Amino acid sequence: MPWKDRAGLVVASLSLIVSFLALAVSKDVVSVFKKSDLVSVRETLKLSKFSNDPSYLDILSVQNVGSGASGKLILIVGFDGSVPKYEVSSNEDVRNIEVNGGELRVAMDRLSSESKVKILMYSQKVASYRVGFVDDDGVGVVRDKSGPERVSMLSLTLMLVMILSLLLVVWISRRLMEGKVLKVLEVHQNSVQDRFREIQENIGNLESRVGGPITTSPIGVDVKSNAAERLFDFADNK
Repeated sequence: MPWKDRAGLVVASLSLIVSFLALAVSKDVVSVFKKSDLVSVRETLKLSKFSNDPSYLDILSVQNVGSGASGKLILIVGFDGSVPKYEVSSNEDVRNIEVNGGELRVAMDRLSSESKVKILMYSQKVASYRVGFVDDDGVGVVRDKSGPERVSMLSLTLMLVMILSLLLVVWISRRLMEGKVLKVLEVHQNSVQDRFREIQENIGNLESRVGGPITTSPIGVDVKSNAAERLFDFADNK
């Protein structure tokens, strides 16, 4: 195996392993297998478009897009000022709702996968707030899903490196296999040539013993009829 091909195969294999491991623990992949994953969608309606009311209606929807339920969940909506008028609804049971200073807390025994919590907030101006949570998995921030979900540039780079490394490993392995096949064919050809030379030497020995020429064809030994007769005579005399 040429040292360049050996070194290339080692480098490509290491790149493939490292990129695969890095991609496996990346945020984009981990989020797919995460037990619970809370995301929020926010919407603001200006009521003056529909009536004479100059107020605003803010709609906050929190959904669990993970593969498992979020147990003992407490949603925490923190406002910059006082908590506006609100209404909470969900397709899961809401255990408790309380206001603590500038925070609205919604407690639930669980929020199953694909389940939602909707909070309507009515105020004289657009509400400014942050959404966090506490559950069995710990404390976190509910990420915003208002925009389209995108794969990070790091994950794309790792996938590209992994694909290129895999192609390089396949190409180098194919070259090495072709080299081995050629080497086997060369050994076989040398063996056939050695055997052919051995046959020629045996024919030469026979010619010296029978006293006549024995010719060979490209595909093997061709004994002429007169040479064969002399061989039989030689055998009878023996």
